[in-house]
Amino acid sequence: KKKILQQEIFKHKTGYVIIRKVPVGICSGCGYKYYDAELLHRVHEAATHRAKAVGKEIVPIFQM
Repeated sequence: KKKILQQEIFKHKTGYVIIRKVPVGICSGCGYKYYDAELLHRVHEAATHRAKAVGKEIVPIFQM
């Protein structure tokens, strides 16, 4: 079924990207998330700085 998630974090070869209001398809059986090609292109554009960011997040880093 289709759903809009508040935000998702995507790993890209250039780093991580946070996208808000993410349209996804979610399998009702296993919960697997399906992303359409348009969203994945948007993630690539954001990760390669071709899209303008609306903000930045500070993420703490821990060491074991």
